[in-house]
Amino acid sequence: EHVDMRRLVAIKVLSMFGDQDSRMQQRFLTEIRVVAQLQHPNIVAAMDSGTTSGPDAPTLRYFVMEFVPGQDLEEYVESNGPLSPSKSSDIIHQVAAALAEAHKHNLVHRDIKPANIRLTPDGQAKLLDFGLARHFTNRITEPGTVLGTLDFMAPEQTCDAGSVDIRADIYGLGGTLFWCLTGRTPFVAKETIVQEIVSRQTQQPPSVRTWRPEISADLDALVTRMMALRPEDRYGTPQMVMQALL
Repeated sequence: EHVDMRRLVAIKVLSMFGDQDSRMQQRFLTEIRVVAQLQHPNIVAAMDSGTTSGPDAPTLRYFVMEFVPGQDLEEYVESNGPLSPSKSSDIIHQVAAALAEAHKHNLVHRDIKPANIRLTPDGQAKLLDFGLARHFTNRITEPGTVLGTLDFMAPEQTCDAGSVDIRADIYGLGGTLFWCLTGRTPFVAKETIVQEIVSRQTQQPPSVRTWRPEISADLDALVTRMMALRPEDRYGTPQMVMQALL
């Protein structure tokens, strides 16, 4: 709570250590700068940032954001079960709008998943956690590096996270829509991370109707296209996803 304004905020803190991976610090700073330039009702807003230290306290870098009441989408579905097609489509439409705003700033989020979407009691979706975001013209990721969450990661991102574009986010959003409709992650987990990565590069998108036969063929096809194996077979922009959902 802000002492003077009596306003609730959320604070993300990174402890600074001498031997800390410099890339972790760089990603934290990247997130601060990315969110600071994005102003959209479906993106958690930045409010302040800075560094604090003292003789008897560790050095901390902090990032202050708006406080968003409610649950993340992962918790919400786990608590309430699979959502209706209309509610699922509404939530994903809102997040696609957030991605459209990020795309205007030449940004790829690279970690779209239910846990990174906050859902308020009024049904407003807010995208957060831009720590892995990448600017199209700024590559700090080493070639061949895997970044993100495997359950919702695009096949091309398992090969090289530094070269992906907005279509990788659309894939993750399709996996998130699958989660909303079924309460399941899109793919069954493998025994090892290597098996997971190899299988993801060849696995065709799952069908929502396998778990919920009452879902319309059109909505099933929409999820399938968002999660197409090849980026060129997916929707090309978040705006196209929004139009299809409408």
